[in-house]
Amino acid sequence: TYEECLQMATDKLKEVSENDPNYIIWEAKTIEKEYGWVFTQSSRGYIQSKDRSDLVPGIMPIVVNKNDSTCFMVASSASLEISLESYEKTLK
Repeated sequence: TYEECLQMATDKLKEVSENDPNYIIWEAKTIEKEYGWVFTQSSRGYIQSKDRSDLVPGIMPIVVNKNDSTCFMVASSASLEISLESYEKTLK
């Protein structure tokens, strides 16, 4: 379910941020795909203020596949679109 995948993404974010409460999933920016969801994360400060000075560089989206429970962060070396296209090719 969406809730289970959101929890997986939240757990992954806690893991990589060492439980820093300033990093949260920005649910309004979640992208739904056939295979699951792409969860955007950001700093709590930016989500509340929309002030660019509150942005944290290097925060990558988290993909959760609802079919096989795969949960991973998208590589920052390519655009989100290219990274998702590459992942989606592995699903075919």
